[in-house]
Amino acid sequence: MIKFRGWLILLLSIICYIGAQVFGSYEFLLLSITFLITFLYSLFSTIQLRDKLFIKRKIGHKRVHVDNVVDVNLHAKNKGTLFTSIPIIKDKLPSYFGDSHNFVVPTNFYKKDFDIKYKLNMDKRGLYKIGPITMRGQDSFNLTQSNVLFDDYQEILVYPKIYDISQFSPGGVGFIGYEALTSDLVSPIGDDFYSLREYFSGDDLRKIHWKSTAKTSTLMIRKVDDATISRVAIIVDGFRDSHLGEGKESTFEYLISAAATIVNYFAKSNYRVRIVVSGNRLYVIPFDDASRNYHRIMGVFAKCEPAGNISPAIIISKELDSLPTGSNIIFLTTSFNTDWLDKLKRIRRRGQMRIALVLVVGETFLPMSDVLYQQKMTMFSEFLAKIYGSGISVCLLRKGCNIKSTLEGIKRNRVK
Repeated sequence: MIKFRGWLILLLSIICYIGAQVFGSYEFLLLSITFLITFLYSLFSTIQLRDKLFIKRKIGHKRVHVDNVVDVNLHAKNKGTLFTSIPIIKDKLPSYFGDSHNFVVPTNFYKKDFDIKYKLNMDKRGLYKIGPITMRGQDSFNLTQSNVLFDDYQEILVYPKIYDISQFSPGGVGFIGYEALTSDLVSPIGDDFYSLREYFSGDDLRKIHWKSTAKTSTLMIRKVDDATISRVAIIVDGFRDSHLGEGKESTFEYLISAAATIVNYFAKSNYRVRIVVSGNRLYVIPFDDASRNYHRIMGVFAKCEPAGNISPAIIISKELDSLPTGSNIIFLTTSFNTDWLDKLKRIRRRGQMRIALVLVVGETFLPMSDVLYQQKMTMFSEFLAKIYGSGISVCLLRKGCNIKSTLEGIKRNRVK
């Protein structure tokens, strides 16, 4: 692209040439030639930039978790000598990262390949598209300019923040899966979880099935069906009216982080996991090995937003009607609506499924007076009493809490 002063130099060259012809002046002719050579040199320099420099982006990791750092390297291959002044390279980033990633090419780049490196702090989950790479170069006299576009697009998928938990014990009063079989704190398991066999010396006395023992006059114990106890359905409430707060300090981010942490935990133990998220769209991933399905699940957690229009009660109703008998269920929500609780209680009374609840206390995410806060907490305590009364294990998450220890059940949440 020829800039204004470039056109001006070209015009002066033409005027001087005309003057040389009209007045027969050798000096005018020299000026005309000088202006023309300067213009052509500038034009040739920017054309060289377009033809001789090629840039390719390399990203260290394209799938990371929140709070990770991504290393980005722009590798430039220099195919010849460049006669320009210093070019400026720009890697286009999403608006979230600002507009500061412009880079000045090193002054010693002549006849050399070179690298430009920078880092991205990924502190927000989501899908980020990077590119294209653009380069702007101008000649030494600032007469012409060349804009080069390198059609290089790449994506970075940022998963939620996860915590490495050693156990999942909702509220410290119960376990999910195999750990429930050896816990003194478990709720009764429905008949569909197990078959019966005779007692052998050394068997766990807690597994004795007393009704069958009374009928047969022989000690009978429960033999657990691995296919059911290792199956976990995780339901995340993304209903738009359920969530409060913004950014990292929002109820939905706490839920998604907790859900990702739980999936990561079960993936290490070869559980079969089903995922249902009622976010900006309804995401459903059928039962499959959590470790094999890990990136697919985390991809859903990375992209979903709390903009769903399906209430938690409807989601639970549909899921519980279709889930295989004996499934473990983990429901993550911030809603205090009793509709979904009533549905969970009915399933719980049937004894066919083990249910755990991860509940975010939304009021802790909003500024409010002490009086109003106490009123809200009184209402919440009444709701919480209904949950505990139903025998459902519950894990409470509040703003600023230690998610890791809370999910492990090491420290019981208390509502003040």
